[in-house]
Amino acid sequence: MYEIQKDQSVPVKFFAGEYPVVTAVKAVATGKSVKQYEPVKLTESGIEPVAKVAASEAVSDTSTPAKSEYENTTAGIYGIAATAAEAAEEVVVYLTGEFFADAITLPEGVTADTLAKAFRNIGIFLK
Repeated sequence: MYEIQKDQSVPVKFFAGEYPVVTAVKAVATGKSVKQYEPVKLTESGIEPVAKVAASEAVSDTSTPAKSEYENTTAGIYGIAATAAEAAEEVVVYLTGEFFADAITLPEGVTADTLAKAFRNIGIFLK
């Protein structure tokens, strides 16, 4: 007739090693929002999620050669958001550390392999 409710919690393994973790606090750009553990880039108006940008979609003037999809997607990469946040809210961003790739919230069309090289250049290592 009555049952004992059993809740379960499945923790997400996010940190993958002992590499030093450095953080910063930044505001989210106007009109943008970030999800927890989402890769972010730094822009003049704040941080915003990394998004896939095809070479044909990128705006370039005639004096600058067109960039590849990889360059457009990873341009300005800054770190990984520690929590979710809306526009103008401040959020902690992981700037360095070792993280499990499958725990990262990836935007549509972007893979961990795409971000791995750009992350290595700034001290973030995906396992």
